[in-house]
Amino acid sequence: MKRAFTLVELIVSMVIVMLISGGALVYLNEFNSRQKLEKGKDEVVAAIKMIQSSARGRQLPLNSTKSELNFIRLYTPLLDTPPKRYLKADVNEDGNDIFYRKSVNELGVGVSTIPNYIYFGAGNGRLIKDISLTPYLYYSDTETATVIVENEAEKIEGYEIIIDALGQIKEVNYYKE
Repeated sequence: MKRAFTLVELIVSMVIVMLISGGALVYLNEFNSRQKLEKGKDEVVAAIKMIQSSARGRQLPLNSTKSELNFIRLYTPLLDTPPKRYLKADVNEDGNDIFYRKSVNELGVGVSTIPNYIYFGAGNGRLIKDISLTPYLYYSDTETATVIVENEAEKIEGYEIIIDALGQIKEVNYYKE
């Protein structure tokens, strides 16, 4: 007598394989989503450090028409629809001399700044609170600015990058809702 698998045994084994592979696909999707978020956070942190360093060193972009650097403005353009898809920095708030512009659209994350405009002062790299005054009004030692990097694929998660009054990254906090 020949020994073979019954139809019920084949169906049960196929269901088990499908359940295991389905769980693996869900985990893989979450892993890819988290990797995109990590890459977006790393890009933004690098940009903030570069902008602060350039402000401290009074470095103008190569294509600049300005004779001096007063401050560098970091922001997400208001024309972008949520979630914000660009992180932009320009010289002396005129929008023409673009110091930095990074599209994070291909990374699948959104970026926003709180307040809408973060100003790094030339020569010291400190955060400026009010550019309409002469001399500029700088942040007090306890005040901070924040850049949010979010991934809203399935679960809302992201990083909150906090910049202290000296223009340095104070902390990077992960959150998940």
